[in-house]
Amino acid sequence: MRHNQRVFSLLFIFFIVVALGSILILDGDFSVFDRSSDYTWKLNDKEHDIDLDNDLHEDVLTEREEGIQDAVTEQTMAIHEDLKAAKEAETEEFDDEPETVTEKEPNTEEEPAAEAETQSQVEIKYYTYTTDTMETSLRLREQPSTDAEILAKLPKGSKGYILKPGNEWCYCVTSDGNTGYLFTRYLIAKETSKNSFPKEFQDKVEAPDEELDDRFLRNG
Repeated sequence: MRHNQRVFSLLFIFFIVVALGSILILDGDFSVFDRSSDYTWKLNDKEHDIDLDNDLHEDVLTEREEGIQDAVTEQTMAIHEDLKAAKEAETEEFDDEPETVTEKEPNTEEEPAAEAETQSQVEIKYYTYTTDTMETSLRLREQPSTDAEILAKLPKGSKGYILKPGNEWCYCVTSDGNTGYLFTRYLIAKETSKNSFPKEFQDKVEAPDEELDDRFLRNG
């Protein structure tokens, strides 16, 4: 019986201690929740300070951008005014200059010069050709260049007519009626009469752009 009373006494004291401890924990000065509230309040204050710093930074940047934009605008306007003033000054200077009229002197040399030019014109001559390659065929090209498109390949001994002679390239027509450029080095040119030249090509013959060399003086 005494043993049970001692147990009950100890339990009673334990519950009293637990109750007092709970009261102290839940009290305002020692409350865990109050500490959390203090911590939350401090975080809110820091966030508020950060927001104020960001707003101040944005205001400073905005003021700098506005200042730079104003300076650029002023400089642009100044350049525009300078260009306008320079253009007006140039216009006034041009208007102030007196007009000068140059009288054209009669050219008494025009008629003799025209006669000399007529006399100096190269006489149109008519030539036939014969290809004179060693082993390969001679290529008829679309343009006077070794890079130009090949229109036909003429074997050695092929004959035709030269429509425009030249020391490097000749514009020719083949016996088949194909026209193109042949390398002059591999041609034997022979002068012929206009009557011996095909009538359909007589009007297409042109004078050379240069003085022809000795190969066009041979008679074949």
